[in-house]
Amino acid sequence: MEVHATLAALLGTRVWDSWANNESGEPPPAPRLRCSSFLPWQRPRGVAKVRTARAVWSFDHRMHSRWSQSYLLSRKHTSFILLCATNCNTPKYWFGYLAGMYSFMSFAEGKASWMLNYSWDGNKEVDPREAMKNLAMAELMAGANVWDTRGHVMSGSNDIQTRTMIFNWIAKHEKTFSSPPRRPVRPVGVYFSPKTRDYFPEQFIESYRGMICLLLQSHLEFQIVTPRNRQAFRGDELILPDVRCLSGSELDWLQSLVRDRKDLVVTGETGRYDDERRPRAENPLHELLGITNLSRQQTSATPTRFMYAPQCPGKAYYAELEGHFNDYALQEHYEGARFQKMRQQVSSEIVRLSNSRPEVEIDASPFLSTQIAEVNGKIHVFIANFKGLKSNEMAQQVPERNIRITFAGRENAKLYVLPFLGEVQELDGERSAGRITFRIPEVSKGMVAWCGD
Repeated sequence: MEVHATLAALLGTRVWDSWANNESGEPPPAPRLRCSSFLPWQRPRGVAKVRTARAVWSFDHRMHSRWSQSYLLSRKHTSFILLCATNCNTPKYWFGYLAGMYSFMSFAEGKASWMLNYSWDGNKEVDPREAMKNLAMAELMAGANVWDTRGHVMSGSNDIQTRTMIFNWIAKHEKTFSSPPRRPVRPVGVYFSPKTRDYFPEQFIESYRGMICLLLQSHLEFQIVTPRNRQAFRGDELILPDVRCLSGSELDWLQSLVRDRKDLVVTGETGRYDDERRPRAENPLHELLGITNLSRQQTSATPTRFMYAPQCPGKAYYAELEGHFNDYALQEHYEGARFQKMRQQVSSEIVRLSNSRPEVEIDASPFLSTQIAEVNGKIHVFIANFKGLKSNEMAQQVPERNIRITFAGRENAKLYVLPFLGEVQELDGERSAGRITFRIPEVSKGMVAWCGD
């Protein structure tokens, strides 16, 4: 698997540029790094010994939080992602963690993705059983496999009875979570640019991660699109979050999307550089869309549907989350928060650009993460609740109540809900104007809901 990595700080600019400009995508020879080069406090055993030609390892703490590092080891059939984390179990942290998981699984292109993580650091204020459940729930709702270890080693368990309960429940509902793979319904695409990440890592990751979090918290279906899987994208709208580096083939692909009447959301300095970090005299994407005033936000419905934002709303949104998102997750009232107003404005602009209602509409707080996907021919909603979590203090969520989910064209359908570690329940809905709405009374940790006959 061809996965580029942000290794400039470790390899040096000259070596890194030679890798980033290599069309084969093969990394330079792996340097002999000391343990401290990977983690300031501890290195997972075996990471520094990776030397296989078929493997590419990835280092990018910006994909998660300032206190976590990540490694990606991909082989022919499987993808292993190692996320080394402390008890940073705040709601904002978990959304950044999900953004990383969805991204790595997109890079893996359908290969089985194993998330190797540490659920508990030994903090006596946190119940290890609840920490284990939170990690397993988040990985399952994201569509990844679950790995359980004791502390910061690669074996054992923090609580074997809890592990047994979780794994038995997963086995019982394996078809819901693992087989067949989840398929997009009508997603909004978010473009991940390896070249932009290579050359402008901080600027791009802030915009990209912020946009993913905004879509997750707005409960809009999304799909991460990469240069390797872009031809399989079937959505009607694509977001380019400050994708500064675009190659000629990427520009040709975007032009084909415009010809097919797809919608584009272009933010920041998207298209300003080519794929070798050379500035362009004229931005070909601006020429394609007819963007002339680079300082003004603009939206066009004809002849091409696009939205242009010179200041990336994804970057601005994540900056707002850095402020008081975790504080509001502990309160009842968040409607007046700046992040909430920004989220509502940007998400409504994204929906309005497509000029059609989403296939699935979800009314829930921004402290819930939702993924919409098709499984076994039925539309599923995977729900993760992070409300009320507090780092190093509270690992048990405040339940989210009265969630409303509306499906299109389901006149005689019922809603089936599977709470995390619970059993399937059946709910009736209210029908109106060719759509059906269901009310879920409560979500404690997580839940899967699907519409069926």
